[in-house]
Amino acid sequence: MTLAASWPSPGNRWGFRLSVVILAIIAAGIGASFLEERASRSLAPKLRRALGAPIGAAIALCGLLAPAARESRMPQAELQNYVFLRDTLERLRQTEWIGLVLAPEGFLGPRNAATSLARLLRIPVVTARAALEGPVDPDLHWYFYRDLACFAWRVPELSLGKEATDADVKRWLDESEDHWITMLFRPETRFGFDSIIRRDVRERPSCEMLSARSESVGLLGPLLITQLDPPQTVYLVPSVTPELRRWVSAAPPSDADPPLP
Repeated sequence: MTLAASWPSPGNRWGFRLSVVILAIIAAGIGASFLEERASRSLAPKLRRALGAPIGAAIALCGLLAPAARESRMPQAELQNYVFLRDTLERLRQTEWIGLVLAPEGFLGPRNAATSLARLLRIPVVTARAALEGPVDPDLHWYFYRDLACFAWRVPELSLGKEATDADVKRWLDESEDHWITMLFRPETRFGFDSIIRRDVRERPSCEMLSARSESVGLLGPLLITQLDPPQTVYLVPSVTPELRRWVSAAPPSDADPPLP
């Protein structure tokens, strides 16, 4: 149960540490009850009342200053990413008809928040390929959301080399059970993180292409700290500022652009 608590990033560890924390609270409660019972028999009532408040305050202060408590108070990046887009889209819909250009989503990769919210809010969408080839509906104001997913990479694709595709990742995982075991159950290799050979990338090429064909209109979200990330997702940047960008170009991709999945 505690094996996965050694994941290399806090966002991974916390999902597995919560069950251990519950067991620790139960054990601490039993110990505190034992100490209270011993103190009630050995200390005078007046002294017990005098010591109760300072001891309780010291315990509470130690808990608030503990590393785990500090980590749990950090805003969760994915939630902030989602809430910013949701609130921004709701505000825009009050003044204009809008649509969303959706970036491609890879195998095992995190979903772009726009994909989920477009379905929830019933906002028209077009795929990246359709938007690039054009034309899009001229009666709508189209936007592209450059969010956390644009900077998220998967451990296998960073381990396989620059030209790795979704098909390559699936093939590599299916080649050997040992590949799955490495990613899920081997802390000595940091669950596959030590096999990463590509560290020269930041943003996904598809998002770079879509950003080049959109413009900034000042719809910037909060600064997101990427250390709180989901399992097997790697961010090679320390932080991300999400942005909802207005789509302005329907020009077809050039030969220099990377192919879209």
